[in-house]
Amino acid sequence: KRVCFSGPERVNPYDMPLDVERLVSSKEAYLQQSLSSVTQVIQGGQHHLVIYPAPLYSETPMTEKILSRYKLNLRELGLAIRNFLGELVMRILDKTSTRNLILTGGDTAIGVCEKLGIHQLIIVEELLPGIPLSLGHLNTQGEVNIVTKAGGFGDENALYLVFEKLMDQRRPR
Repeated sequence: KRVCFSGPERVNPYDMPLDVERLVSSKEAYLQQSLSSVTQVIQGGQHHLVIYPAPLYSETPMTEKILSRYKLNLRELGLAIRNFLGELVMRILDKTSTRNLILTGGDTAIGVCEKLGIHQLIIVEELLPGIPLSLGHLNTQGEVNIVTKAGGFGDENALYLVFEKLMDQRRPR
């Protein structure tokens, strides 16, 4: 399911669906290609990105095909996706000035934070009911704002509202 961003001042993030089979079969090469794409988009002036597993891979036949082909179970596939996202975010933060993250789904948030070496989040404020803005300390790169949202939680326009609120904050607190 694709997230729709709409509101009074439409937010148009760069849409980057991930090819789940490629992140399993050729992780390092796909990480490099994804990082290159993201870096070009950011250098081109776009600062809002939505990175997610392509919806095709949530369909049962495609998932079963990948599980069978790579001899994985669902948990292992989930961990592969989570670890890829964590590694990609870490590399994006290393190469850019990006300091705002919105992480949806607990497994995703845990995986990204683990990869970034963030073991504690300090809640700064509640942006929307049940959707906190937290501060995470990176070992070598200062701090990063992290918004966490449960996967199936929030109104239809919740991510749009979060984007708007983060755009008002120029840098971490």
